[in-house]
Amino acid sequence: MKKAHHWPMVLPTHVLQIRQVAFLRRRILVLEIENRSLYRKIEDMEKKIAEHNKVNAKRPRTSHLLVPLLHASTVEIEKSELDEVLVVAKASRENLNATVNRLLEAVYSKTFLGSHSLSGGVPKTRKKMSTRPNQTVKPGLPKNDLDDIIWFVKNTWEEIHGDVLPEKNCPVRSAIKVKLSTEYRALKNTYK
Repeated sequence: MKKAHHWPMVLPTHVLQIRQVAFLRRRILVLEIENRSLYRKIEDMEKKIAEHNKVNAKRPRTSHLLVPLLHASTVEIEKSELDEVLVVAKASRENLNATVNRLLEAVYSKTFLGSHSLSGGVPKTRKKMSTRPNQTVKPGLPKNDLDDIIWFVKNTWEEIHGDVLPEKNCPVRSAIKVKLSTEYRALKNTYK
């Protein structure tokens, strides 16, 4: 008995195109799932980096004599650097920024300062968001640290110079903003 020969079935072009479209759609779905997975991995890595930065935010110390900035404060500073901050405050009656700059440099590394904003959050202008929709938002300085630093500078300024700094439109916050912005630009130029 002779075997029947089966020829492969030839499909019309439109059926092939429909199958190709279906295959491509499945492939897109797979890639989208992989993409979401990669974004989650990136977010996890960024969180780990942020946590690492929080743990290692303080400047490397040469001595071990750390004192709290205020009683019961989480902000610690080397005693010698605190003394230096007070010297700068006494010498710079007309320049509050110099005192704030020296204090921030004593507490945090320049990299930490350059990678943080005053309070965190999204940029204020829509133009910034539209030009870079996937930009990462810099985290704010730790709130308790920020409050302690502002309180310390205001009290120190009043004790040394007799000037009471206003609560509203506080010049200490402005000085901190300027320092963070300066360190951000320096950090950005470093990695160009």
